[in-house]
Amino acid sequence: MWENIEEVWILEVAGLCAICGRPAKLYTCQLCGKSVCNQCMDLKKGICIRCASGRAVHPLRDSEEAGILR
Repeated sequence: MWENIEEVWILEVAGLCAICGRPAKLYTCQLCGKSVCNQCMDLKKGICIRCASGRAVHPLRDSEEAGILR
């Protein structure tokens, strides 16, 4: 259930990927906390492809823009 990939510990769970939406074994991004599949995860870095490319979603800013927080 736990994997150690170059000193990054990753917990695996099953569900839908937060990026592509496919059902799969999921990993948790160490930066944004999203649960993503192995195709949407940079396993060596322990982060999702959005965080790796600098396109991570900022939860507070996005909720403010959506009008959820005022």
